Amino acid sequence: MVSMITTLAHICLHVHDLASTRAFYGELLGLPIAFEFERRGRPFGFYLKVDERHFIEVFLSDKTPVEGPARIAHFCLETADLHGLRDRLTAAGHPCTEPKLGADKSWQFWCKDPDGNNIEFHHYTEDSRQFKGGVARVDW
Repeated sequence: MVSMITTLAHICLHVHDLASTRAFYGELLGLPIAFEFERRGRPFGFYLKVDERHFIEVFLSDKTPVEGPARIAHFCLETADLHGLRDRLTAAGHPCTEPKLGADKSWQFWCKDPDGNNIEFHHYTEDSRQFKGGVARVDW
C-alpha cells in the first residue's frame, strides 16, 4: 500500500502560558510565529514555523493542569549545531541531557519546554539510520 502521508505537518501542544511558550520557542529557539488564533478578541494560540511545511501548533489549555493522556510523549527537532543549541538552552535555565550518539546513529540531547513537554534535538550523521535504513539496535 502506498502511503498518503508525505511528512509531518505539525505537532499540537496544549500549554498553560502562551507568553512563556512564545518566549521559549520564538525567542530562545528562533522559530517565527506563522499566525495566531483569537477567540472573541483574545489570543488563545499560534502556529510556530519550523520551515516551509512544518509547524508547531500551540493552544492555551482549558484544563488546569494539562492532563497526561492528551499530551504528546515527545517531538524531535533537527539542528545543525547540537552543542551550541544545548549551551544556549542551559544558559537560559533549561536543563538538558548530555549529547549522545543514539541507536539510530544520530546525535541527540533532550530537554523540556516550560510546560514539561519532552523535546529531542537531533543532528544527523552520514550513518544516520533515517537515511541509511537497517536496524537500530539498543542495549536498554
